[in-house]
Amino acid sequence: MIRVLDNNKGFTLIELLASLAILSIIIGLVSSVLINSMNYSERSESKLSLASEANLLLAQLTNYHQSGETYKVSYNSTTTEIKVNDTVVGKPDLQYILVIDQQKYQGLPSSTSSAQSFPDRNIVTYRPLFVELRIIDEKSQQYEVKTVINRK
Repeated sequence: MIRVLDNNKGFTLIELLASLAILSIIIGLVSSVLINSMNYSERSESKLSLASEANLLLAQLTNYHQSGETYKVSYNSTTTEIKVNDTVVGKPDLQYILVIDQQKYQGLPSSTSSAQSFPDRNIVTYRPLFVELRIIDEKSQQYEVKTVINRK
């Protein structure tokens, strides 16, 4: 009977508690790294989407400007849309602040009540066009670009 008691091959309570504490620290570190990487991925995906939207809008402006014809930029306060030659540019859930040669066009989402009207503006293509564009999404992520569009 004494031999059986001396032959313990199990873990003590202190060893079990120490291993649980180490395991919980490791799980906490790994989960915080995963959560931070998911948040970063979401933010960078949103930023990439805004950059893509800005590139699309600037490509449309560049195409109009390099066509050699006069074109019109307008802002409709009832529909909160920025239009280039009666073609709506942009998505309805984003806020656009477009400055063309110091004339500001601001397209706000439909839920925003501070929309203002701006007069239609005919853009001539024989001179460079100075453009500032800022796009803001529903999570207040921003993307801003300033550029000059030249005629070919």
